[in-house]
Amino acid sequence: MLLDLKVAARALRARPLFTLVAVATLAVGIGSNAAIFSVVNAVLLRPLPFPQSDRLVAVYSRYLPASGYDFPYFALSGPEFADLRGRVDAFAAVAAYELSFQNLTLPEVEAERILTMAVTAEFFDVLAVKPQQGRTFTAAEAQRREGCVAVLAHDLARRSGAGVAVGSTIRLDDTPCAVVGVMPEGFGFRDERVRIWTGLSIDADDTPINRASHPLLAIGRFRDGVTPRQAAAQLDTLRSHCRRHTPTTTRRGISR
Repeated sequence: MLLDLKVAARALRARPLFTLVAVATLAVGIGSNAAIFSVVNAVLLRPLPFPQSDRLVAVYSRYLPASGYDFPYFALSGPEFADLRGRVDAFAAVAAYELSFQNLTLPEVEAERILTMAVTAEFFDVLAVKPQQGRTFTAAEAQRREGCVAVLAHDLARRSGAGVAVGSTIRLDDTPCAVVGVMPEGFGFRDERVRIWTGLSIDADDTPINRASHPLLAIGRFRDGVTPRQAAAQLDTLRSHCRRHTPTTTRRGISR
């Protein structure tokens, strides 16, 4: 083996350009493989950091083939989310959320641009996570259109001199928000950059305009004993209902 290694080393020294290309190719291949595995491990292999994470599912809308479009994964409209909550009992809880960047102003701290998540009141129940301090917001608080309540990420609440304890007030896009809770350290969902969760007001009025607007992402938690196949059957029934009661131009179904 030692002799073979010496011969190989001499051959590589004799062809430096080939050696450089071979080493670079191996480096890129190994690096790409490590990066891809990291993504696959985080997204597909490693379970979500929530209790009974195998009971969690993402719920999407979709354009039906008859509409002439082909979008198998599409955000929900307000009426579709209301249909999901009112007509599908496979879920113990279902929640909607939206991501947005907002200007955060804290006492004695320079304003900054941060990622926030507006969520319905069931959001934390779906994930089965409780705040470390304080509480989350009620359904009435989430639907409130003036002012807001906020739940903070652990690291944001601990900022020295920021004065962001439970009961204090922050400002998001110059709107005052009462801080009602602080999440445990390390808590995050969908995007680790999210530092604040606020209430999400949903317009569920079943009008063509509302049906045509699709801003909502949704997650659900299966009831105990419910299988994915049973939930899919209920979603198929809801899809049939939507097809019968929604005009062709906005016709969509709901899929898991």
